[in-house]
Amino acid sequence: MNFVNPKEIDIPSHGTKNRYKTILPNPVSRVYLKPRNPVDALSTYINANYIRGYAGKEKAFIATQGPMINTVNDFWLMVWQEDSPVIVMITKLKEKNEVRLFTLISHGIFRSLLHPLTEMIYLSEIS
Repeated sequence: MNFVNPKEIDIPSHGTKNRYKTILPNPVSRVYLKPRNPVDALSTYINANYIRGYAGKEKAFIATQGPMINTVNDFWLMVWQEDSPVIVMITKLKEKNEVRLFTLISHGIFRSLLHPLTEMIYLSEIS
C-alpha cells in the first residue's frame, strides 16, 4: 500500500498527472524527468519509482502507472531518458469497455521512435 502524503510532493498541479489521487510515487525513489522547461517544475514529474533489483542493484526497474492521454509524452520521455530496453504492462488496454491505457503504439507512431526497445510483450497475449 502507498502511504505517501500528497504534501510530500512539492509540485503544484502534480495531481493532473496521477491516475489515482491516492497512489503517489515515493519521494525517496521517484523518477525525475529532465526538465523541458526550467520554470515549470511539473515538467519533471511523472508518477514512477525506481525499484531495486537483484543483489541490491539500484534503479534496476521502474514501476509506473499506465500512461493517460495527458501523460503519454512523459511516459515515452522517461523510457528514452532511462534507456529502458523492456516494457512490461500488467494491465489490459481496455477494461469494462473503458480505455485504461493511452498508448502511441496503436496509432502507429511507435515505429518513429529512435530509441530501440529490445522487447515489448502484452501479457494478455501470452496466457
